[in-house]
Amino acid sequence: MAILILEGVTGSGKSSTVRALQACAAFKLYDEDATFDDFLTQFWDNPGAAAGRAVRRFASILTEIEKDPSQNCLLERFHFSPIAVGSDLAWYQAINDRCAALRCKVAALTIPEEELRLRALNRKEYCDKDWQFLIARYGSVEASLGVLRAAQRRRVEAIGASGLPSLLIDTSAMAWDDYAAQIARWAGWVRADDLVG
Repeated sequence: MAILILEGVTGSGKSSTVRALQACAAFKLYDEDATFDDFLTQFWDNPGAAAGRAVRRFASILTEIEKDPSQNCLLERFHFSPIAVGSDLAWYQAINDRCAALRCKVAALTIPEEELRLRALNRKEYCDKDWQFLIARYGSVEASLGVLRAAQRRRVEAIGASGLPSLLIDTSAMAWDDYAAQIARWAGWVRADDLVG
């Protein structure tokens, strides 16, 4: 069994990478709806309550994974995403400890800061609109971009401090198949000679 957490700021290519991984590796997927759900809206309303719900959701997922240790699992976002948006790290220490005991690895997709506006704030698939209403919330494009930059930095810092093996991938090229092949090799989901490239 190998458990992989796939992290990244919105627009970094998590969903595209998951689709590419599904073509080259077998795993049970816990997608963003199962892991992150509506955390951001809940966090804006009540940070402590949102963190408590997230911890319970993460614990339940880990319990399910522990019941069948034979299968590979991919968690699209996990405890680093709430930390990235400002939730206190202390809420998630027990979750991180369980991830360490399960030998989870973390692949983090990053976006160069100069690309955040086009890829995270005004995404093409949302008709170049501020689909998360960050500008309305934070008052300006620059303030919203500042929030996205800070979230990406906090995520990377939290992953580095977690003690879990990690792989950072700059997704500038948007080469999803290449990233998936790199991640699958690193996670041990396929032999290196099974993949071309």
